[in-house]
Amino acid sequence: MLIPEFEGMSTEFKVYIFSSDTSKWSESLVSCPEGFELASFAFPAVPYNGLLFWCSEDGSLFGFDPYNSGCYRFIQKPLELDTSFDNGRLGVSHGALRISQISGFPYDYFSDPVLRIWEFKDKGEEGGKWCLEHQLYVNQMVSEKSPWLTKYVVKKYPFVMVLAFHPNDRDIMYLMIHFKVVSCNLRRKTLEVVRDLPDPHIFSNGKNVFNFVLPCWPTPIHSSPFL
Repeated sequence: MLIPEFEGMSTEFKVYIFSSDTSKWSESLVSCPEGFELASFAFPAVPYNGLLFWCSEDGSLFGFDPYNSGCYRFIQKPLELDTSFDNGRLGVSHGALRISQISGFPYDYFSDPVLRIWEFKDKGEEGGKWCLEHQLYVNQMVSEKSPWLTKYVVKKYPFVMVLAFHPNDRDIMYLMIHFKVVSCNLRRKTLEVVRDLPDPHIFSNGKNVFNFVLPCWPTPIHSSPFL
């Protein structure tokens, strides 16, 4: 699905949808009564409850049903979310919609980086609300297997960016620290290097990272010894 670029707030805009069934593109006109403005720090679209969600310039979320242009949903941003910078991530973990953000350097030279994660408590047609699930200072995290990583995050201005949420484990998310993919345990406040980035410059803004989950294979049933 593609949203062509447009300027300013709009209540109607075009979308182009490619179908793998027909191998063709189709054009639809989407109506958003609350208005939608493309974010300069656009997050990748996130599928949630049958809708594709985009983040607006003001941090609010707009969900669109690619199979029904008249079906949509609008969700206000968390009140504490700072939309003045883009060190954040929209995603889904264990079936719940989440937003994360690291505040502090390089946007605030006078405070230490803080990682915050909000989760949307969905009530369906009754709406829902954002709840702050985690808030921890980056310099309080430790790495049991990589002592250099512990020393690095306690520096005044460590280079840390959010990459993705774990699809199933709410306590795990992935960060980019010093151009390495790092697993962060939010409960234990521990870090573990997953791997080096193949080309650090490509991932400098962290926006071209997509979650890809391999489906579980069916449990094999072994032949009966009596057959």
